[in-house]
Amino acid sequence: MLTHLRRPRVPAPWRIHAVYCPSPWSVELSFTRCASISRQPPPSPSGDLASFNNSNPERATTVKGTLPRRNILEQSKVQEYLDYVAANSTITLDDIERYRPRDYPQVDGKQYEADYTALLETLVRSFSAKQLQKFVELYGLDPPTKRTKWNYAASIIENRWHWPSLTGIQKQRRDQTEVSHEVFPLDASQSFLLLGKDGADLLTLSKKYNVHISLSANPLCLKVEGLRGSLDKLGQHIKNLNDCIKSESFNLPNKSHLRADILQRISHLSGVFTESIDSKTVRMSHRGTDHHALAIAKRLLIRASCEVPAQVPLYFSVPTEHPSPTPNSSRNTYSMYPFLSPQSLPWTTSTGPVFRIRKVGEWLKFGSTNSVGNVIPKDEKNMFQLHGWKTDIRTILSDYLGTSRHPIDAKTMVSASLGHLLFCSPPGQTATLSPPLRGVWEMSGIHEWTQDQSNLRIHSPSLPTALLRLEPVHERVLHRLTYSSLETASARSGPATQTLKFEIDLKDTPLNSTHSASLWAGSMGSLDLMLPDRSLDIRFSVFRFSSTIRDQWPVALEIYQTELRQFLLSANQDTPQPTIPLGFSYGGFDYYLQSTCNVRQNTEPMPDQLLPAPPLAVVRESIMDLETNQRSATCQVMCDNMETDQYWTDFLETCDRLTRAQ
Repeated sequence: MLTHLRRPRVPAPWRIHAVYCPSPWSVELSFTRCASISRQPPPSPSGDLASFNNSNPERATTVKGTLPRRNILEQSKVQEYLDYVAANSTITLDDIERYRPRDYPQVDGKQYEADYTALLETLVRSFSAKQLQKFVELYGLDPPTKRTKWNYAASIIENRWHWPSLTGIQKQRRDQTEVSHEVFPLDASQSFLLLGKDGADLLTLSKKYNVHISLSANPLCLKVEGLRGSLDKLGQHIKNLNDCIKSESFNLPNKSHLRADILQRISHLSGVFTESIDSKTVRMSHRGTDHHALAIAKRLLIRASCEVPAQVPLYFSVPTEHPSPTPNSSRNTYSMYPFLSPQSLPWTTSTGPVFRIRKVGEWLKFGSTNSVGNVIPKDEKNMFQLHGWKTDIRTILSDYLGTSRHPIDAKTMVSASLGHLLFCSPPGQTATLSPPLRGVWEMSGIHEWTQDQSNLRIHSPSLPTALLRLEPVHERVLHRLTYSSLETASARSGPATQTLKFEIDLKDTPLNSTHSASLWAGSMGSLDLMLPDRSLDIRFSVFRFSSTIRDQWPVALEIYQTELRQFLLSANQDTPQPTIPLGFSYGGFDYYLQSTCNVRQNTEPMPDQLLPAPPLAVVRESIMDLETNQRSATCQVMCDNMETDQYWTDFLETCDRLTRAQ
């Protein structure tokens, strides 16, 4: 049967193409085509041809005398290369380090973006996702959030090859060129701590971040306009501030509700945001690291709580030329006039104008000496209380001390502080020059009105004109702490407050001597004497006290005195300033801080124009409040023997001369 078959002639191009094709796919295709056209049996069977025919039984026949066909895969190196790749498939860092450039161009130019993109595309084309993931693991890098080829390649470029992030550079370029606006919502405490005192920090933030800032009250938020980068930095600053804000509650000692304007003043003075929770609790919000401001806020809260308007009795005096049994028969008329204080008013005073009661028709007469006679009463004939009963100053002051317990060695000191009795506008009222009591009144009508207005009355110390230009004599520099108890010793005319005064003479040497610090404890009472016919009013105070030896001092004051001495004597600027005690228990009473100040005290002689005058001491003090930084000047006439008639008469005579001297 084989003799009847004829072998067709295969064209030469097909055979040549099958032999020299370099591609594996082309080799396979050429081989198939050769097989398809070789439908006639080969000239002679061979091993190779037999194996080929066995693999293609439908097409294979055996022809005697034919030549064996060559296996193209065996004679080429394609299979050898594929076997090598399969045997050496493990990748190393050297495979990717070949693509690492020596350096990168400047990031502020356009060439950096082009080179970064080209390098990223090269890595993505050259390696698969699994290979790039393997490189990240070999480098010891954290895998990216999105595990794609592009993110793996970018992680290697930025985190291992230390190329700056292209996304960050593009964002930075936008931040430096694009203007945007943003709103930051705030609460009351955040806005206060962010703005600072009087909004000074707001201007600082605007200049620091080069943005325009405005505060919106409803809703409370901060509106900012500026470059994107500046907005991001300011937003981070606000976030850091909010994270460090801490709040704590503070219980008031007398459980009395503080006015909103006083809490606002405390916040302004201390830099701590204070707000009332209930009648006895205040919440304080502060920066967590500002412990000094927190201590100041606590001391001011204690002082404001202790300075709740006390029921200091109010009296008045009329000229002796018009004696009358009751105030209703006074011929003069009086009115409230706006008053400009020559120095700062007490920090607890409500904001707004203040007023003083003056005689109508006399308030414009500067230099008037009130020639109607002496106003200060000496013979109990012309001083009246609000309800109109005739009384005497010495009797009232003695009544303050009559029911109080005092040691045998206790001393009594009476002081007359010159100043002005002023009336404030009611809290919450719009600031206006209209007085709380309008019109012209006789003293009886003013008395009826003032009976229920003790919370509007303040005493503002002031210096007489005759003492303004005197040279200081016997000057002392004192550090003074005053504590008072909320428990009062009742008396017929008014309360006597338990008071403790602690003074350190800063000029005394050596500072650690026992004579540099003094402590007095006792009871104190006061009364206000209104002199509407003169330029000054008087607050009389009596203090019956006893000196306390150092071994009997309260522990808190002993520790404070020791730490203060170390602070003043230390040459190290890092020595911390001691903390002033807020309160302590002593002698059966709970004492709370009332004032803390540095005092420059002078003992003044009587002015020449007031001579001859009684030989009494006139003490002038320049006071610096350490909490509020307010400065004030006071003038006090002292009397240490109120039981002797001559001393008492001289004391009143000196007060009379100072109030009418111009």
